[in-house]
Amino acid sequence: MTRVLPALLAAAALALPATALAGGETKAGGSIWSDADGDGVHDSQDLCDGSDDTVDLDADGTADCSQSFLGTGPFDSSSDVAAWWFDGSFDSTDAEGYAGSGSMDLGTGWFATAASMSPCVAVDPSTPHELLLQVDVANATANPNLYVQVWEDTQSDCSGSTLGQTTLDQVLADTGGWTVIGGRFTTSSQTRGVQVFVANLRPQNATTETEAWLDNVLLHDDISGSSSDTGSESRD
Repeated sequence: MTRVLPALLAAAALALPATALAGGETKAGGSIWSDADGDGVHDSQDLCDGSDDTVDLDADGTADCSQSFLGTGPFDSSSDVAAWWFDGSFDSTDAEGYAGSGSMDLGTGWFATAASMSPCVAVDPSTPHELLLQVDVANATANPNLYVQVWEDTQSDCSGSTLGQTTLDQVLADTGGWTVIGGRFTTSSQTRGVQVFVANLRPQNATTETEAWLDNVLLHDDISGSSSDTGSESRD
C-alpha cells in the first residue's frame, strides 16, 4: 500500500519552518499552507475533501478516494458504517492513523458470525474489476477467520436475481495489525450490480474472543491489463 503525497508539497513542507494557524492553516516561510481535512495534502491539491487523499491501496499513484465506486469506504463517520447492512459499528481507530476518520468494527464476542454487506454498486457486465481493503484481525479462532466475497446481481440496484458469489480472499490467522487483502474478478455478461460481503467467523468452540476491523475499501475497474480472477467462484 502506498501513501500519496505530491512531491513539491512534501518538499515545501520539509524545507520551510512552519507556524500553526487557526482553521487548519500553517504559515511556512511567509506563505500559507492550508489543509482543512488534515491529510497532509494542500487544499488546492485535495481530490477528496474530508477524506484521506494519501491512501493508495493499489499503488497506482492516484488517491483511492477519487477512484473507488464505494463512497462509504474509508469509514469517515458512523453514517458510512450504517450504510453497510448487517453487523458492524463505528470505531475511531483509522487504519492510516488519520484523525478525521475511523474504521468498521466487525464485533467481538462468542458463538456467532459477524458479517457486513456494502451498498449496491452499478457496474458494467463482462468487465474486470479489482477489490482491495484493509483489515485487522486479532485472536483468530476459525479457519478462515475472515473472508471477502463479491455478490453479483442482474440489476444495477441489486434488486434482481443473485448470480453468485466470488470469494476473493480470506484471513487464516492474526494479521498483527492492518493489512491489505482482496483480489480481481470479472463480472458476468448478466451482471449489472455488485455488493461487497465481509464475514468474521467465530465458531461455537472458540476459547477466545475474535476481533476484526475493516477500513479503506477500493472497488474499481481493473485497468492493469490482468483480467484473470483470483477468487473461487460460485454462480447459479
